[in-house]
Amino acid sequence: MRGKIGIQVLRLLSQRNLKQREISELLGIPQPEVSRSV
Repeated sequence: MRGKIGIQVLRLLSQRNLKQREISELLGIPQPEVSRSV
């Protein structure tokens, strides 16, 4: 459940035309993790 929520959050942020680097900074996670999840 928690993982599904995290993936949905990443998808919502990517829909806002944020770069993966910006998403990683907002969420405090490494950029490669954002890349794998989006």
